[in-house]
Amino acid sequence: MLFDALARRKWGLLIWLAGAAAAEGPAPRDGSQMLWVPPGSYTIGNNQGSSDQKPAHQVRLKGFWIARCEVSNAQFEAYLKATSTPAPPLWQDLALKFGPDRPALGLSQRDALAYCQWAGGSLPSELEWECAARGPQARLYPWGKAFDSTRCCSSVSGSAPAPEAVNSHPEGASWVGCLNMAGNAAEWTESWYQAYSQEASRQSGQFGQKYKVLRGGHWMFQSPDFLTTTARSWSLSVARLPQSGLRLVIRPQ
Repeated sequence: MLFDALARRKWGLLIWLAGAAAAEGPAPRDGSQMLWVPPGSYTIGNNQGSSDQKPAHQVRLKGFWIARCEVSNAQFEAYLKATSTPAPPLWQDLALKFGPDRPALGLSQRDALAYCQWAGGSLPSELEWECAARGPQARLYPWGKAFDSTRCCSSVSGSAPAPEAVNSHPEGASWVGCLNMAGNAAEWTESWYQAYSQEASRQSGQFGQKYKVLRGGHWMFQSPDFLTTTARSWSLSVARLPQSGLRLVIRPQ
């Protein structure tokens, strides 16, 4: 009981520190609200998940800032106008279909990297993304241990017709306050799709410096297994996918 109480106090202090730091966060060019993820030791991976999530292991990360919301169509359009960048055709079609407050989709990882550079940040690493979603309590979903379809945009309880607004589902926020880290848009990271162990690397020819990792699942997934904080997806960096979007991070200098 004593150790449980101490653990809860430590976790509460981490959240308080994250909130206090967020009040003084950086101001990226795209206007994203940035939340602080404190440095520390975090669990990565899931021994009960798919083979590419094994083994669960500890990593130490420096603190960083991460956007509360996925990049919206309105933000991406502002970037295109400011830089005179031609609109990716699939993004244009989906933005017209879904509206300005929905996540920017149909983007390649290269599109996402260019946006982040303009905004004054970068894409998260795969480890940073998981830590921001999962926290020191190693949550299986951003909000806790059990899946709850009301806390995210997915097709688990019926086919979702479209992604929802980037500021939707505050009840599904992660421990630092990030929204829609389960479902809605699949989010590009800067990381290669690498194995967590040498044994795992021998089990799949997909690992290596060929594919980039996406995290968070997306609104079309029908199984909670694909919406966990540890689930991994991958694709070529040049692929413009209808479900792929992004979230900004800024690392202290």
